[in-house]
Amino acid sequence: DRILVKMHATATAELTCDRTLQPYDEALEGQYNVLFGPPSMVGQEGDEFEEVRPLDASDREIDLTDMVRDTLLLAIPQRRIAPGAEDEPIEREFGGTDDADEDDSAPVDPRWSALEELEDDE
Repeated sequence: DRILVKMHATATAELTCDRTLQPYDEALEGQYNVLFGPPSMVGQEGDEFEEVRPLDASDREIDLTDMVRDTLLLAIPQRRIAPGAEDEPIEREFGGTDDADEDDSAPVDPRWSALEELEDDE
């Protein structure tokens, strides 16, 4: 009337590096123990299992899909850094430089020309 499932799941996930925004593959691994037992046991905890799920005597199969998916999702690191990405420099300055030759008289966007006329009136 009871089934103890000890699962060890492995997979390869294609993740995006938080530092370089480049895709990379990472091996995931997780384990989980669950006891399927009579409905009277649901809610109890034990040393060998994390939770108890109901198992009726008429059940002929057990669906482990959700447990395997959740186990692997919990194995995904919160900070996803590709191998070797820690050594790459991070650009900290963006936009144009002060040394760039810019023509201040020409607006960047022609839609701003109406505002430039207001500035000339003053």
